[in-house]
Amino acid sequence: MSLAKNTAGEKLLIKFGDGETSETFTHYCSVNAERTLNLTSDVFEGMVPDCDDPSAAAKPVMRVKGLSWSAEGQGIADGPSALALVQAWANAETINAKVIQDVSGALGGFTLTGPIVIRSITLGGTRGEDQTFSISIGAAGDFDIEANA
Repeated sequence: MSLAKNTAGEKLLIKFGDGETSETFTHYCSVNAERTLNLTSDVFEGMVPDCDDPSAAAKPVMRVKGLSWSAEGQGIADGPSALALVQAWANAETINAKVIQDVSGALGGFTLTGPIVIRSITLGGTRGEDQTFSISIGAAGDFDIEANA
């Protein structure tokens, strides 16, 4: 038997850049419970006829027109990091981000880097419980994906 080289959920990190010349990326504590990375393709779908036999069924063709990504993160709200992300949203800033599958070597792992916009932030709370935080971000330009060493 050969088991999957599984990776713990907390090893998927969303880090936000500080915008400085020598940019530093920070995993804000408000994204401390769940993270999701969505990789999407904008696809053309069509049908190509058989030129030799026009009565024959056409065959499907698909081509990728574009690639994009988005990510979501949730957790218990951490005041300082929630404030930093709310301020970035309020300033309508495009900021750099990294999504990291934080493993390497035989376990694989990758780092996706590129500019993002904050699509939404949700804060919530129930009396007597901790306040929750969630964020949705989306690609806002060119991005790179590199295998972790």
